[in-house]
Amino acid sequence: RISKCVAEKNSICYTYGTSKKIVQQRRVQIQKQLQEIHNTIQLFEKEILLKLEQHTDCFLEMKILLSNINTFVHEHQKKSRDEFEYKRQVLILDGTDHRLIHTFFNFKPNKSQITSARRIWRTTTQQISLEEQVEIMEHRLASVSLSTTISLFDRMLDDIDNKLIKSLTILGGAK
Repeated sequence: RISKCVAEKNSICYTYGTSKKIVQQRRVQIQKQLQEIHNTIQLFEKEILLKLEQHTDCFLEMKILLSNINTFVHEHQKKSRDEFEYKRQVLILDGTDHRLIHTFFNFKPNKSQITSARRIWRTTTQQISLEEQVEIMEHRLASVSLSTTISLFDRMLDDIDNKLIKSLTILGGAK
């Protein structure tokens, strides 16, 4: 097992534990969602009671309620499944990172090899981060098609390309 200090030095600590603030924010968000759901159910119950007073047959309302509940559960299960799968993949990748770093240090590299490896890891991390930013911008561009957004997107892509070229140049100069 790799210590937290070694994980931080080798830039793999971005998911080394979950911060308390993030957990609290998620808890508040879930409580708000539960309150909204509770309010919606109460409103629907009131509507059913009003309709029951007018009609003795509530079969249609019950079918609608059942359909809405099934749709709601299915949508949230899909979201939860996707989130779980993402976290599982991240955990697998983190475990792989730890194992590879442990193997690397078992070879007892010298200082220059360690420095080179850290530069490579740092550059790879930056590249992945930049690729994620590009994906986010592409998604935003697809959802909002304004000409000003396109020019902003092009400028951001140019900035990302320049940063990537600069980091690759630095890495190439270190070899």
